[in-house]
Amino acid sequence: METPQHGEPGTSPETGSPDPAPDPADHLPAEAPFETQPASPIPLWAATLLVIGLAWVGDIGAGVFAVAGSTALKSLGIPRLSGWPLHAPVLVAASFMSWGWCLLAIWFLGCRLHRKSISESLALRNPGVAHLSTSVVLGLALAAVGAFLSVRWGRMDTSMAKMGSTPMGLFWIAIMALPIGGFEEIYYRGFIFPRLKRGLGALLGELLPGAGEFLAGLGALGIIVIWFGLIHLQQLVGTGSVDWMSLGTVTFAGLIFTLQRWGSRSLLPSLITHVTYNSTLIAFSVAQAFSQETGGAGAG
Repeated sequence: METPQHGEPGTSPETGSPDPAPDPADHLPAEAPFETQPASPIPLWAATLLVIGLAWVGDIGAGVFAVAGSTALKSLGIPRLSGWPLHAPVLVAASFMSWGWCLLAIWFLGCRLHRKSISESLALRNPGVAHLSTSVVLGLALAAVGAFLSVRWGRMDTSMAKMGSTPMGLFWIAIMALPIGGFEEIYYRGFIFPRLKRGLGALLGELLPGAGEFLAGLGALGIIVIWFGLIHLQQLVGTGSVDWMSLGTVTFAGLIFTLQRWGSRSLLPSLITHVTYNSTLIAFSVAQAFSQETGGAGAG
């Protein structure tokens, strides 16, 4: 990726081309280009790699905390929930610690060092009524299709299915999953996607003038979608096999989220869709569990 430079007002941080005319429906300012900001002591590409590296360090640290905390609770005679590899409160706390550390790195290295506000750096701007009005509907539709396919052809022996096999397990999953959709959008599509697209655009623009911008978008989209699917793989491993159907639906949802981010040049549509998607799946799981309990009680 290129080091941020001075003196190129009116250019896009994602494409380097002139910004289009502002949408009258926009209520927030367009995302400010990196080039117009004061130079940072750390180049843009280096700051991006540092955030990714720090996120991995945070994952490792949170994992160590979760194992140590769960071991301590076990020594006190506190049992784990059925299907959970570690004690649920500790695992949930570790997840929030990991994402909190990641968001702190994004704020400092992605926003503060480049003299950009959070809304500017993460493209938290109004994309217009057309994009926002379809976000909730799209989230509901993705959740409905994903739930149907997973119930019809998915596996029930995956780690996530086992963790959600009891009402209390579903409760802790809901606490963990509902905000994580927002965290993932900030990290993958708010922070990494535009920087990856910009870096690929700088490279391909020299090799393929005229087509480099579009190919850079496709390349960034492909990397983010595959990456997003792989991080969910560990949740969908069953007894000796992977729940490929559920993994496919999650990856497809990631594709839709990334297309929203690319097409709208704003993080808000994918953020709304992702949170709606997660919330609907949680609600469906709760309703399904309640239905099974009611049916079981009636049959008895």
